Parts: sequence; C-alpha cells; structure tokens
Amino acid sequence: MKKREKYSLAKSLLDELELFEQQQPDAGLAEFAQWLGARTAGGAQVRGVLQFDENHDYKGRQSPEVEIGKLLPNLYRYARHYTKKVLADTPLHSIEEFGFLASLITDKTYSKSELTQMQLMEFTSGISALNRLLEKGIVQETSDPEDKRKRRIGITEKGKQLMFRIFGSMNQVALLVSGPLDESEKLAFVQTMEKLAAFHRGIHEQDKDSPLELLFTKYLQRGA
Repeated sequence: MKKREKYSLAKSLLDELELFEQQQPDAGLAEFAQWLGARTAGGAQVRGVLQFDENHDYKGRQSPEVEIGKLLPNLYRYARHYTKKVLADTPLHSIEEFGFLASLITDKTYSKSELTQMQLMEFTSGISALNRLLEKGIVQETSDPEDKRKRRIGITEKGKQLMFRIFGSMNQVALLVSGPLDESEKLAFVQTMEKLAAFHRGIHEQDKDSPLELLFTKYLQRGA
C-alpha cells in the first residue's frame, strides 16, 4: 500500500473518531469500536437498497435491510405475547413496567424521566405507567438527597416480592424467545444486537428529533 493511501485511511479514521467524540464524549475505545463497526458494515452499499422496480418479487425474500426491519418488530411482539402470560395475574400491565422494576430491584433510585428514557418510552406513556405503579404501592417516591425539590423513584418491599415471584417465569420467557439457538448462535446474536443497539443509542441520544432524511444521510451515507 502506498504511503498516500495509508495517510488517507488514517485521516478517515480520525474523522470518524472526531464525529464519535462529538456524539459520545464520555465513551471509551470499546464503544468506539462498536460504533465504527456499525457505521462501516455495508455502509457503502446502503444507498438505494429500498428502491424496488415493478419486476421485484414481493412474495420472495426482500433485501436484508427490509427483512431485519420486519423480523425485529416481530420478535418483540412474540416476546410481548409471552410476557403477557406471565403478567396476567399480577398488577403489571406491560413488559415496560417489568423493565422499570428490573432497573430498580438493586435499590437504586431514578427520576421519572431517567426511567422513561431507560425503557425508550415516550415521556407521557412512561409517566402514566410509573403513576400506576405508584398507586399500587409497587414503587415509591422520595426526595432527592441533593435537591429536595426533585423526586426519585425506588422500589418498595411489595415490588420486590412481586419481582421475586415472577423472575422464574420471566426467565422461561427469555429461554423461549431464544428458542432453538445453540450457545454459539446466541452469543453471535447478542454480539450483533449489541452492535445495532450501540448504533441506535448514539442516534437516540444525539439526534432523536432530527428528520429521517437527515439521520439517513448523517449516519449511513457519510463518506459513501
């Protein structure tokens, strides 16, 4: 490889590092590696992948990107369906409410907005769910020790007992969702999902309210 080509690659890497540090200033090398992998995986081929002509066989398999877009929501719906079976005889209404309690089970406390962001919920929906848990005595509000004007959410003893009761069944849900995958397939799947999650986490934290076209151009077509 010529020196000029090496320097060109180094410059591209530095450009990517600069963008990453702007988006995630507190992240480290591992996060950068995941982020860079997500940006470069097939990035040069993304333009036009959803442009089908009139001869496209819609009954057959579509592009990998379209298949991922269909499969991920479907997997979530299956998991949600199984979870509803577990929660049917409990005060919990949804997998998101279970997620709130799972975040609080170690006796950590969070603000309502922090918990809502952790579950990737719309603010109003998250607040409504948390208010239901408060009314049922599953979580409780306390004053922030550093700022008495702020309120923190923590789990109650009633909430802990509920979680201990359903943890076993929720573990069965996790095993059912992973289905027939062997250990190596599970590990590969987790690695792939972590890579995707890191990519979308950066978008969600930095550009959540940006138009779709801007997101597509900024995160997939940059440098293509």
